Amino acid sequence: MAGTTVCMAAGPVEDSEGELVDVGDIVEFRAHGLVTLGFIESVGGEGELEIVRLVKREGVGEECYLDESQPMLSVSPSVCRFVDSYPSQRVAWSTASPHHNPHGEESEDVWFIEGTVSDDCEVPTKPISET
Repeated sequence: MAGTTVCMAAGPVEDSEGELVDVGDIVEFRAHGLVTLGFIESVGGEGELEIVRLVKREGVGEECYLDESQPMLSVSPSVCRFVDSYPSQRVAWSTASPHHNPHGEESEDVWFIEGTVSDDCEVPTKPISET
């Protein structure tokens, strides 16, 4: 995956609803008093999940991107819930100009959320310059 280093996993673990989650899945999770969405980067030996938060970009659409400006979070699977999503790729925003190659060599991962999220789940929207 472009821009993402996927670590070796300890294996799938059960989320709060008994679904198996693993590296590469999108989950809704609670941390620091917030409920949001994230990408599972790795599963630790004790089953803890290393999660990169997702963000939407202002004026771009509903797709979600990795928020690499935020630190990765270590989260218990008991506060996570699997969310159906559709992965895709887009030309990286910083390369989307006539002076760069538009054929995907400089792309970034995006996810379209297809599953239902909780009413209190918030995915931050950031200006493009901050993502």
